[in-house]
Amino acid sequence: MYAVYLPLAQIVYRGVTKFRMVMEMQVVMEAAAIAFALVGVAAGGGFEQMRREAAAAYDLGKAWYWVTIAASIVGWQLCFMGTVGEIVSFSLKRVKIEIEEAGRAGKRSTPTPLLS
Repeated sequence: MYAVYLPLAQIVYRGVTKFRMVMEMQVVMEAAAIAFALVGVAAGGGFEQMRREAAAAYDLGKAWYWVTIAASIVGWQLCFMGTVGEIVSFSLKRVKIEIEEAGRAGKRSTPTPLLS
Protein backbone atom coordinates (compact mmCIF):
# COMPACT_ATOMS: atom_id res chain seq x y z
CA MET A 1 0.00 0.00 0.00
CA TYR A 2 2.78 2.44 0.82
CA ALA A 3 4.25 1.98 -2.66
CA VAL A 4 0.96 3.26 -4.09
CA TYR A 5 0.73 6.13 -1.59
CA LEU A 6 3.65 8.23 -2.87
CA PRO A 7 2.61 8.34 -6.55
CA LEU A 8 -0.96 9.08 -5.51
CA ALA A 9 0.25 11.90 -3.28
CA GLN A 10 2.08 13.40 -6.26
CA ILE A 11 -1.09 13.26 -8.36
CA VAL A 12 -3.36 14.66 -5.62
CA TYR A 13 -1.08 17.61 -4.84
CA ARG A 14 -0.10 18.42 -8.42
CA GLY A 15 -1.70 21.88 -8.57
CA VAL A 16 -1.10 22.92 -4.97
CA THR A 17 1.06 25.97 -4.37
CA LYS A 18 0.77 26.45 -0.60
CA PHE A 19 2.30 24.16 2.01
CA ARG A 20 -0.44 24.95 4.55
CA MET A 21 -3.10 23.80 2.08
CA VAL A 22 -1.31 20.47 1.70
CA MET A 23 -1.20 19.95 5.46
CA GLU A 24 -4.89 20.80 5.79
CA MET A 25 -5.79 18.35 3.03
CA GLN A 26 -3.61 15.69 4.65
CA VAL A 27 -5.28 16.14 8.05
CA VAL A 28 -8.72 15.75 6.46
CA MET A 29 -7.65 12.60 4.60
CA GLU A 30 -6.11 11.13 7.75
CA ALA A 31 -9.24 11.88 9.79
CA ALA A 32 -11.39 10.22 7.13
CA ALA A 33 -9.11 7.17 7.08
CA ILE A 34 -9.26 6.84 10.86
CA ALA A 35 -13.05 7.14 10.83
CA PHE A 36 -13.31 4.55 8.06
CA ALA A 37 -11.02 2.17 9.97
CA LEU A 38 -12.94 2.64 13.22
CA VAL A 39 -16.24 1.83 11.50
CA GLY A 40 -14.69 -1.29 9.99
CA VAL A 41 -13.26 -2.46 13.31
CA ALA A 42 -16.57 -1.81 15.09
CA ALA A 43 -18.61 -3.58 12.40
CA GLY A 44 -16.33 -6.62 12.48
CA GLY A 45 -16.33 -6.96 16.26
CA GLY A 46 -12.70 -5.97 16.45
CA PHE A 47 -13.03 -3.89 19.60
CA GLU A 48 -14.29 -6.86 21.59
CA GLN A 49 -11.41 -8.92 20.27
CA MET A 50 -8.98 -6.15 21.24
CA ARG A 51 -10.44 -6.03 24.77
CA ARG A 52 -9.86 -9.77 25.14
CA GLU A 53 -6.33 -9.46 23.79
CA ALA A 54 -5.54 -6.58 26.14
CA ALA A 55 -6.75 -8.56 29.14
CA ALA A 56 -5.24 -11.93 28.29
CA ALA A 57 -2.21 -11.53 26.08
CA TYR A 58 -0.64 -8.12 26.70
CA ASP A 59 1.88 -8.37 29.54
CA LEU A 60 1.88 -4.71 30.53
CA GLY A 61 -1.86 -4.51 31.21
CA LYS A 62 -4.96 -3.05 29.59
CA ALA A 63 -4.02 0.61 29.99
CA TRP A 64 -0.64 0.15 28.31
CA TYR A 65 -2.26 -1.85 25.52
CA TRP A 66 -4.49 1.10 24.61
CA VAL A 67 -1.61 3.57 25.03
CA THR A 68 0.41 1.45 22.60
CA ILE A 69 -2.47 1.40 20.09
CA ALA A 70 -2.94 5.18 20.36
CA ALA A 71 0.80 5.88 20.06
CA SER A 72 0.98 3.65 17.00
CA ILE A 73 -1.89 5.51 15.34
CA VAL A 74 -0.37 8.92 16.07
CA GLY A 75 3.07 7.78 14.96
CA TRP A 76 1.86 6.48 11.61
CA GLN A 77 -0.19 9.61 10.96
CA LEU A 78 2.85 11.79 11.66
CA CYS A 79 4.91 9.59 9.35
CA PHE A 80 2.46 10.05 6.48
CA MET A 81 2.19 13.77 7.15
CA GLY A 82 5.97 14.13 7.12
CA THR A 83 6.30 12.15 3.92
CA VAL A 84 3.78 14.28 2.07
CA GLY A 85 5.26 17.42 3.58
CA GLU A 86 8.68 16.47 2.27
CA ILE A 87 7.34 15.75 -1.23
CA VAL A 88 5.50 19.06 -1.43
CA SER A 89 8.30 21.06 0.18
CA PHE A 90 10.78 19.76 -2.38
CA SER A 91 8.37 20.47 -5.23
CA LEU A 92 7.66 24.02 -4.05
CA LYS A 93 11.41 24.71 -3.91
CA ARG A 94 11.79 23.35 -7.45
CA VAL A 95 9.08 25.68 -8.77
CA LYS A 96 10.64 28.66 -6.97
CA ILE A 97 14.03 27.88 -8.54
CA GLU A 98 12.47 27.65 -12.02
CA ILE A 99 10.82 31.05 -11.58
CA GLU A 100 14.07 32.63 -10.35
CA GLU A 101 16.07 31.15 -13.23
CA ALA A 102 13.56 32.43 -15.76
CA GLY A 103 13.72 35.88 -14.14
CA ARG A 104 17.51 35.97 -14.43
CA ALA A 105 17.27 34.95 -18.08
CA GLY A 106 14.80 37.77 -18.70
CA LYS A 107 11.97 35.46 -19.69
CA ARG A 108 8.47 35.39 -18.42
CA SER A 109 8.14 31.94 -16.89
CA THR A 110 5.32 29.53 -16.52
CA PRO A 111 6.67 26.99 -14.03
CA THR A 112 6.03 23.33 -14.55
CA PRO A 113 3.20 22.02 -12.40
CA LEU A 114 4.08 20.81 -8.96
CA LEU A 115 4.99 17.16 -8.69
CA SER A 116 5.03 16.54 -12.39
